[in-house]
Amino acid sequence: MKNEKLKIIYIANIRLPTEKAHGIQIMEMCSAFADATSEVILVVSKRKNHIQKDPFEYYDINRNFCIRRLPCIDALILGKVGYVLQTTSFAFVALLTFAFTTGYVFYTRDAVVALIFRLFGKNVIWEGHQGEKNIIVKSLILLKVKMVMISVSLRELYVSMGVATKNIIVAPDAVDIDQFDVDISREEARTKLGLPSDKKIVLYKGGMFAWKGPGTLA
Repeated sequence: MKNEKLKIIYIANIRLPTEKAHGIQIMEMCSAFADATSEVILVVSKRKNHIQKDPFEYYDINRNFCIRRLPCIDALILGKVGYVLQTTSFAFVALLTFAFTTGYVFYTRDAVVALIFRLFGKNVIWEGHQGEKNIIVKSLILLKVKMVMISVSLRELYVSMGVATKNIIVAPDAVDIDQFDVDISREEARTKLGLPSDKKIVLYKGGMFAWKGPGTLA
């Protein structure tokens, strides 16, 4: 049953659309939230973007939520200094925009956003992906921010750092099964892709960053 009371503002400091995986994850999350609640607003940063396509078309996502873009200091070209300027400017613009907004849960993958909003008394949920242990995340723990982790190991990490078990859950990254509902056999698929039919195939799809583990797979 749809919860008529729960309203979510998902704040994501991202360029949208983006060719990176977090774009589709965030859009799918917002669509799923919208199916389960009464209202979802996705708030992203207004930045230069070589992808001009409509996000809903780009990701083939149902238009059951709205997207709002907020200005920021688009200075990523300056490296680490530019990243700090961009991140903090977006977070504070978001806070000013929603400072007097009530009745919403603020959901984010950005620890900086989560910290700033929590310090100003907002109801915040932080979604963790990488196991950060920095001062910002430690502050979230001290402030008893509710957390969603994408793996059991991440949950165990933060519980060991002091997060109360009642304030953290595991919700693994998932997939839209409907997109893979294809009427084709494994043999036909391999033939179509020019893959051997008599071999075991191990597939990794993602960035070749060390922390993602492709070296372990190899």
